[in-house]
Amino acid sequence: TQNVYNCIDINECTPNGGRGPCDQLCTNTIGAFYCSCSSGYILSVYNCSDINECAPNNGKGPCSQMCSNTIGSFFCSCDAGYSLMGYDCYDINECMLGVSGCTQLCNNTIGGFKCGCNYRFELTSDNKTCTPVNACLSNGGRGPCEQFCINESTCSCLSGYEISGYNCLDINECASNGGLGPCDQICTNTNGSFFCSCRPGYTLSGYTCNDINECMLNGGRGPCD
Repeated sequence: TQNVYNCIDINECTPNGGRGPCDQLCTNTIGAFYCSCSSGYILSVYNCSDINECAPNNGKGPCSQMCSNTIGSFFCSCDAGYSLMGYDCYDINECMLGVSGCTQLCNNTIGGFKCGCNYRFELTSDNKTCTPVNACLSNGGRGPCEQFCINESTCSCLSGYEISGYNCLDINECASNGGLGPCDQICTNTNGSFFCSCRPGYTLSGYTCNDINECMLNGGRGPCD
């Protein structure tokens, strides 16, 4: 602008709320001006365009895991199991923090954790809770036992057997009473049981042998003429 004999600088930035022809920032200089942009933007003539900070590094930008571009800025985030510090993601030790939910054992892994159980316990379907192992479910309901399973540490046997650890041993009912057991004359042990018998001339009644009166036959003559 000419003022009689003097030239006065035109402030091109005055219009448009101090931005002049610029999109964002306008700086007046003697006889000129220049435009600039806020952080996160790039200047193209007078206009400012958003810089996509996430474009480099295969879409991760400066972030170690996930980058989200915003207008004029960006932010980093992490996968589940990681914590953000600056631009970097660090593994969260859920076991040390006590946030795993494991009821017995906790093993930290990169980006996660795994629960475990003590001896004779197993994980339920939620993969966190431990429940006692039902040892009787295997082996047709017998578990480790030879005959009957009561629980993981107790077995039982059929009548005529005695328990020995997980096994059932035959009880020799004939061992007592000089080999007669409960029998009057002859005792024969079998697997899980026994039976009594008598010598010739006797008949068995329960465990007792009764004399056969041969003379009562044939009109009281028995086998005699």
